Amino acid sequence: MRLNFWCDNCFREFGVVIAISAFASIPASASDGPFDVVHPYLGFTEAYDANLLGISNSTEAQQVLGSTNTGDRSHTEQVGVAFDDLIGLQHLTGDINKSKTEFDRFGLLDYQSKSGQGNWNWFLGTHLSGNLGGSYTQSLAPYTFVHELAPNLRVQKNANADVAWLFHPSWRLSAGVTGSQVQYDLASELANDRQEYRVSGGIDYLQANDSATGIQVARTRGYFPYPQAFGSELIFNNYTQDEFDAKIDWRFSDKTRIQFLGGGVKRDYDFLGIQDYKGLNGRLIVDWAATGKLSLNAAIWHEIAAIDNLTTVYSINHGVSVAPSWQMTSKIRWDLLYKVEERAFAESLAVFDAPTPGVTYLVHNSSLMMTYAATLHWQIQSSLYYLSQSSTNHSNDFGGKGAMCSMRYQF
Repeated sequence: MRLNFWCDNCFREFGVVIAISAFASIPASASDGPFDVVHPYLGFTEAYDANLLGISNSTEAQQVLGSTNTGDRSHTEQVGVAFDDLIGLQHLTGDINKSKTEFDRFGLLDYQSKSGQGNWNWFLGTHLSGNLGGSYTQSLAPYTFVHELAPNLRVQKNANADVAWLFHPSWRLSAGVTGSQVQYDLASELANDRQEYRVSGGIDYLQANDSATGIQVARTRGYFPYPQAFGSELIFNNYTQDEFDAKIDWRFSDKTRIQFLGGGVKRDYDFLGIQDYKGLNGRLIVDWAATGKLSLNAAIWHEIAAIDNLTTVYSINHGVSVAPSWQMTSKIRWDLLYKVEERAFAESLAVFDAPTPGVTYLVHNSSLMMTYAATLHWQIQSSLYYLSQSSTNHSNDFGGKGAMCSMRYQF
């Protein structure tokens, strides 16, 4: 599955943060020097967003910003170090970085972000393997639903462990556990703080051409330390979600790979059982290497999701994305992304009423990115992006666009 650099939810992460993430994902160049395992790097980004806070119209802009000008430029400096080492069969990777972002007009939003991630891809003989990893990210949260000129830092913590046992040349058992935590700085966002823990297990049938089919069961437990307000009532949206999925990883040809994960999903809430949901989850991904220079990643999905928005029980998201890539030369690569997603919210207007159909959002994302590998250590990246969101009640409609140019030097 090809890594997708682009944020699903917002402008802010559509700008500076994608540059940092994209550069961080570029494999370190092999060398014979002292930095063939540890790779310090520096990064710089200049960006402009025409609607930084997702303002709907000039009236709202005047109220929130005191001006009809919703755009701003930002400048980001980053320092970090990446680690990549292979010790026998054990593969260790990691990345730690810190950055500082300053805005020309909205200085109140200036912030420092930091992140770290690491993974141990371990092997025990030829039959047992797995991963042990974790990540920490502190960055500016999206302003998709909160349009106020105030810094809204978000901390995300993740940990994961999984194991696979090849007990037969054609059969594999797998199990995994993940944990995640999300915390916000803004008082108005506290109800969106949450912790989620997931356990899963499955069995796969392996074919000679590296294709695999199987089944997977999973249980997710979600906790919300702060309640959401429904009128005068305070409700904790803790839930338990069970899934039973079919898995397909089909190597259709040397150039085409098709992946599918989907099946039944059931979510039960602790406090209001009338909010419970039962339906289907599914995601289909196609990777096609048309030529040595042209490739395409496409996906289609229908999933239940947790979207950060007060008084929302859940949202049912379905959409499609298309992302072609062109390696024009050995130094220049073009990446295009178009994504459209409909988010249908289930919303309770009264505590003891059934969840009534909430607002439906239609979100369009598109971007064009050029990466120039000037040298083995120096990379330059430029991009243009556009985002629009429309809703059935027009309460949160907005559109925005932006551009950025980033440079990274790896020692």
